[in-house]
Amino acid sequence: SNTPWRPFASVRESGLYIADLANQDLTYEKKHELNVGFEAGFIDNRINLVFDWYKRNNYDLIGVISTQGVGGEMQKFGNIASMKSDGFEISLSTVNVKTRDFRWETNLIYSHARNEVTDLQTVERVIDLVS
Repeated sequence: SNTPWRPFASVRESGLYIADLANQDLTYEKKHELNVGFEAGFIDNRINLVFDWYKRNNYDLIGVISTQGVGGEMQKFGNIASMKSDGFEISLSTVNVKTRDFRWETNLIYSHARNEVTDLQTVERVIDLVS
């Protein structure tokens, strides 16, 4: 709620400001995911190796879409995109020196990720809005 501007301070009334209209078609973003991992320790866990691989299919991603202005909104949020991604991570951890007062550890990590937008429903041309 807000108090609209009036030319006199004695005239006051409450008002409502509607920021966005209801959007019944908007849903949560969804995904299907597969994640596989492997972890191994050697020499009393002084050498550890970890490998993780994942694959994701995301859909109903939320973004701004242009409309024809019905209801007073030229742009609104909608489920307009899909994306697939995959990648892996390899981690090697070693304990090089371990004494009562001193500990030296080394951690090496390599990761690779790839993302691809597979579907994007946006309208960029004016002729598409009026046709």
